[in-house]
This record gives sequence, structure tokens and C-alpha cells, in this order.
Amino acid sequence: MLHLGMEEKYRTKADIIGMAVALLCALHCSILPIAITFGVISSSSNLDHTFVEVLFLLVSFSIAFISLWYSYKKKHNNSKPLLIASLGFFIFLLGLANFVGGHIIMTTAGGLLIALSHFINWRISHK
Repeated sequence: MLHLGMEEKYRTKADIIGMAVALLCALHCSILPIAITFGVISSSSNLDHTFVEVLFLLVSFSIAFISLWYSYKKKHNNSKPLLIASLGFFIFLLGLANFVGGHIIMTTAGGLLIALSHFINWRISHK
């Protein structure tokens, strides 16, 4: 079993990594279409957006589950980060599936909410 100090260190790193991945996801979702529009990237045919978005989703979900659930159960028992992350994943999935239009806005908003949930979790855990 990990020493308690090491366990806390890994949870903190998980939140920081989770924030970084979610922010990268939001940047990807918002900047890539602009880069394609302005010709910075000449064609989107070589880019498999769905693969990248699903990869971001799986990595984000894995990190969020490990970090947020563990902190909820073992540290602070505050459901706010879990609820915000759930909302973020829901909005991201709606945008990814393009159910309501606004793919770029919804996936970006979802990524930002997931990053926010990690930040709130980090703040609550370090009070």
C-alpha cells in the first residue's frame, strides 16, 4: 500500500493531468476548425477528428474517474466536482454526436467543464 503522502501526491497529479488533458481537448475542439478555415491546415481529410475526440474522451474519463471518484470517497465527500464533470461529459458527448448542432461550441464547453471539475476537486482537496 502507498504511504499516505505519496497517495496524496498522486491524486494531486491526477487532477493536474486531468485539467491539462481537458484543456487540450477544449483547445483542439475550438482551434482546429479555425486553423482549417484559415488554411493553416490545408485539408481535414487526413485528420480523423472522431478518433482524436474519442481518444481525448477516453483519457479524460479515465483520469476523471480515478481522481474525482477517489477524492469524493476518501477525502472530501463533496459531489460538486463529480456533477460538473458529468455535465461536461454529457455536453461533450452531445456535441460529439452532433444531436443539437454546435459541435465546436459543445465539445469545447464540455472540455472546459471537465477541466473546471478537476480544478474544483483540487481546491476542495487542498483546503
